[in-house]
Amino acid sequence: MQKEIELVAGHMRDRGELVPRLLLTLAHSQAQHSQGHIALIDKIPPNPTSETICLPYSRPILLVDFLKALISPDWIDVILDSYPTTITKGNPLSRPFREALKDAYINFTHFVRAGDSRDITYEAAWLSFVRGMGIQCSSRQPMIDIFLPVLLRDEKIGRHVMSGVFIQIKNRGQRRILTLMRKD
Repeated sequence: MQKEIELVAGHMRDRGELVPRLLLTLAHSQAQHSQGHIALIDKIPPNPTSETICLPYSRPILLVDFLKALISPDWIDVILDSYPTTITKGNPLSRPFREALKDAYINFTHFVRAGDSRDITYEAAWLSFVRGMGIQCSSRQPMIDIFLPVLLRDEKIGRHVMSGVFIQIKNRGQRRILTLMRKD
C-alpha cells in the first residue's frame, strides 16, 4: 500500500490529506454494512442477474452509524451523549448529539478539492450531499481541511436542513511511527 500512496501522493502534505480521506471512506463503508442495513432503504432489490443483494454505495447513511464506525467504542458514547457548547442545558433546543442527530444523514463516495474558503457554503453543502461528495478544503484554508455534508432530517433539501462535519488535520513536521491496536 505504501507504494500506491507514494504514486498517488508524492508530497508529504498530500499524503497527510490522503490518509484521513481513506479512514473516512473506510468508516463510511463499515457503517453501510453495520446492522445489516443501508440508510434510507428498507429493502435492497436483488440484482436481476443474481440472487445476491447489491449494496448501493452511493446512498446516504445515518450520521450516527458513520460516527460509530469512525470513533473508538471507548469514546463514542461520551461524544454522542455530550451537548453543544453554544446552547445552555436549560434551553429547549438543548439535546445530546445522539438525540439531535438521530435523523441526520451523511453522503460521500469521493472527495473534490475546494478552490478556497468561499466554496464552503449552504448551497455547496446540499449540492455536495446530492452528488455524494466530501470536500477537501484548499491548502490555504487555516481551520478546516475536510468538509462532509450532512442532511439534518429527511425532508426537502435546502439551506434549512443542511449542516456539515468539519475536520481539521494536523500534519506533523517530523515523521513518527504510531502503533494502532484494534480491540475486538
